[in-house]
Amino acid sequence: MPVTRNPAVPFIRYRLTVEPLTAVHIGSDETIAPYEYDVELFPNDEYGVLTVYNLPRLLSGLQSQQRTQFLQLTEKDDMKALRRWLREVASTAGDSARRFRAVMDFQAARELHDSLDNLNREGTINLHFRDALSNRPVIPGSSIKGAIRTAVLDRKLRLVGEDDPNVRRAMQERNPEQALQGVLLGNGRNLRRDPFRQLAITDVAFEPGSTCIERMQAVRRDGQPAKEENIRVFREVLMSPSFVGQSPKGVGEVRLNPAIADPRINYPVTNFRERRTEDTHVTLPLPLVDLIEACNSFYAGQCLDEAAGFVTKPPQKVSFSSPTIVKSAMHDIDNLSSNQCIIRVGHHSHFDCVTLHGRLRQNPRNFRGNTRWFAGGLIPLGWVRLTFDQMD
Repeated sequence: MPVTRNPAVPFIRYRLTVEPLTAVHIGSDETIAPYEYDVELFPNDEYGVLTVYNLPRLLSGLQSQQRTQFLQLTEKDDMKALRRWLREVASTAGDSARRFRAVMDFQAARELHDSLDNLNREGTINLHFRDALSNRPVIPGSSIKGAIRTAVLDRKLRLVGEDDPNVRRAMQERNPEQALQGVLLGNGRNLRRDPFRQLAITDVAFEPGSTCIERMQAVRRDGQPAKEENIRVFREVLMSPSFVGQSPKGVGEVRLNPAIADPRINYPVTNFRERRTEDTHVTLPLPLVDLIEACNSFYAGQCLDEAAGFVTKPPQKVSFSSPTIVKSAMHDIDNLSSNQCIIRVGHHSHFDCVTLHGRLRQNPRNFRGNTRWFAGGLIPLGWVRLTFDQMD
């Protein structure tokens, strides 16, 4: 006798507002070299402006004489002359040759500016993830979903207990991370029954002027100089209230499908093969209130600890921020509403925020948790506030 299938239960849709509380860098593995950008200094106003060239458009628009000059420079392998020539051509090409512009702290801008023609200084900049069509900076939905997943797994582990036989057995398997997730979420190795199939999050885009370029600097708990202080790492980061006068927000959408977590509800099969009911439903529901509670339980304390525990003494004057401004922004989590939570995403989220807590955690070799990478030696990275508003 054929099974009567009811219509699928509609998604529960939420408007998702994403507000960085500190700097945020989501890497895309894209870097730019000094011949791909220029830095303009404004000493009186104590800031710099980075202009990133659109090299394909710039080179495709060269006149015949310019093409000859370009070929001669590349054949000579004279990178210093090539950099200068590209800057000259770009300055006369106007906006069509620009990919985007971003402000910089003056000290970081001067450091890059002074090394533009120094072949002994690499001067590469790691760019933030951007939408390929609009070129707007983006926090991917997968990054947000991954941060939520870590918090939920940690909460499940606390409820089950580290001494649970199934947990201990999972830690002895060949792939303990995968096995432990299967135990905590109840889906074993069946990815189709993973509870996070019911959660979908769109990418969240920000306005073009929402980023700046910062040098990453190591900061210690005790305020002493870090051994990594001479490492030059420049990243494009999303700004936040930790930067003077900045409060960028991005808007996306969250969809929850509770139907696939309820075995009493049948829903249409999407392919030609009949699937067993127990194989098409996930193992447990993920109501929004539980996701919010799990995130705040896992991340909030770590955010406050980082705000209080690391002594930030920028060696030079910082244009866009101060320790007081940073701590005020991070302490906004003290006033979270019932539909808000805190998470951490992107580079320099650090070991504490991407691993489960407890005795099962296996710290990296020589890990002490006493060093953090801060933007400009002052602003932590990755802290984000999420606000969920149900849509009709």
